[in-house]
Amino acid sequence: AVNEGLFVEGEAVTFSTKTDTDTIVDAIKQMVEDYNAIVTEVKKAYSDMPLQQSNGSQYEPLTSDDEEGMTESEIEAYEEKAKTGILFMDSDLSSLYSSLRSAVVPGGSDGSYLRSIGIQTSYEDGLTTISLDESALREALENDLDGVRDAFTKSKENGAATDGLMT
Repeated sequence: AVNEGLFVEGEAVTFSTKTDTDTIVDAIKQMVEDYNAIVTEVKKAYSDMPLQQSNGSQYEPLTSDDEEGMTESEIEAYEEKAKTGILFMDSDLSSLYSSLRSAVVPGGSDGSYLRSIGIQTSYEDGLTTISLDESALREALENDLDGVRDAFTKSKENGAATDGLMT
């Protein structure tokens, strides 16, 4: 007997699910781009040395007397030079960079797993960045969705031996 055309009484109803891998891949690609932008800016901020003027002195903030004989563009150029290196050797930024780097370069099985799902690191000019092998990630999402999830979200707080990348 058919009940309002929705299902046949006594027959099993089945559902199927499919992981939206495109959305997951896009989110991880965006995370990779964001990570690289953040570490690049942080590293640059604490690594750039302050500029010196031609007489060897530091750029000091301009006073109104200093600005009197200068054009708007000269003032902007001076202020830009004065800002360069203002955070040179800042310990908080250095610690932040180290923490971010440690998150993407874990040792042991965590590091091996990240590489197996396509998250690679590279080191150049003192900067560690990450890249994504999209085909390796898609394959991992098809074959080990829970493992990929754990690589990003597991935490010691929830009983895991190590923290995941996003933790």
